[in-house]
Amino acid sequence: MNISGIPGETIKLTWKERYGHWPWFSRYEFQIPALLVILAVMIFLLPQKSLPTGGQWISIIVTYLAYLTLTILILADREKPLWLKNTTALGIVFILGWFFYRYSAARWERLGEVFFNFEIMNKGDFLASGTSLTNWQLMAGGLLVALKVFGFSALYGTLLGLFIAIIRDLINDKVLNFFLIAYVDFMRAMPMIVMLLVVYSALPFTGIILSPFVSGVLTLSMIEGAYLSEIFRSGIEAIHQGQTEAAKSIGLSPIKTMRFIILPQALKIVVPPFTSSMVGLMKGTALTSAITIVELIKAARQIQNWYANPTPILIATMIYLAILLPMSRLSNILERKWRAKGARS
Repeated sequence: MNISGIPGETIKLTWKERYGHWPWFSRYEFQIPALLVILAVMIFLLPQKSLPTGGQWISIIVTYLAYLTLTILILADREKPLWLKNTTALGIVFILGWFFYRYSAARWERLGEVFFNFEIMNKGDFLASGTSLTNWQLMAGGLLVALKVFGFSALYGTLLGLFIAIIRDLINDKVLNFFLIAYVDFMRAMPMIVMLLVVYSALPFTGIILSPFVSGVLTLSMIEGAYLSEIFRSGIEAIHQGQTEAAKSIGLSPIKTMRFIILPQALKIVVPPFTSSMVGLMKGTALTSAITIVELIKAARQIQNWYANPTPILIATMIYLAILLPMSRLSNILERKWRAKGARS
């Protein structure tokens, strides 16, 4: 409908602007009672907790589709408040999960006993020193070891990757670059668990004997350094060559140019991929259990074997999620901020 007076320009009117009132299916007088009726049917009239028959499945599906239709009407209405839209949208997933809990043939009691048996975590064993150590304390010790491996590997891997990237840019020697590129490619292609076994089990035959902790940190640092060197190198190459030439024209040496001009800008660019790489490194600490490091996963597997119960593995998983999810979100936030800053500039 053209009411603007400008040829070819059309202004879309809402239903209320066109007819003076909202349609009956968009009014609160219809939607709120309909929502309550659907919820009442789900709670009181649908079959109780059991495996439904064919006809009962039809009533369940029809009721759910009615709620889904009502939710779509609410979400499509621009005048509805955000809290109502979010609540009804969340109800789609909640009700679907509740139907699965209510009508599936799952043995929920047995599932809780097997996977959520937290009583075993309060148990413990006596150490050789005569002190008692609960399974919670054993898990906490494993988490501390994993964080130590991560911290040292992150530090040494970052220094190694930054060193390789700077050397490749400053010296730019073909022979040296050949060996550096070969090292980077080899470490990126080598499976981490294989490299762990090589460092821990094969090096002693050459006279180099390392403890499991040192072997784990060394391996993770070498592999992480290879990945980070490419991240840092991409950041360095993203800086315009004109800045290097300008620094040279005012008498700065290549080292000072790298230190004061290139690196401060490059490090800001590589923050998002660097954070993502740290997430992968934290997950990689779980592989160090292959060389007898009693980190979080190793401790959880020991407790699982003692009590024939997978609850410790579930707890270890939740701990990793609690650590890694914020790191992943931080990476996404930093990436969005950098893109927004790049778009403004």
